[in-house]
Amino acid sequence: MATATAASRRKRLITRMTTRETGECIMNTATTGLAAGMALGFAGYFGGFWAFLLVLVLGAAGLIVGLVAQGDLDLRARRRR
Repeated sequence: MATATAASRRKRLITRMTTRETGECIMNTATTGLAAGMALGFAGYFGGFWAFLLVLVLGAAGLIVGLVAQGDLDLRARRRR
């Protein structure tokens, strides 16, 4: 049991080191949600309700396109039903 834990720790450490060396930026869900919330907040404050709504709709459309391009969402499977 102890060796499995040590091996998984080593693997996580190697993954973190490799990520840092390549300069890859990791954006987690919390960071993405923060950015989206700030964009909606700025749009609502400076542009009013309709700007807020426009940013919300375009953000949702961008999310769907991004998920399809990434391969996490398959729209063809939903169409067959």
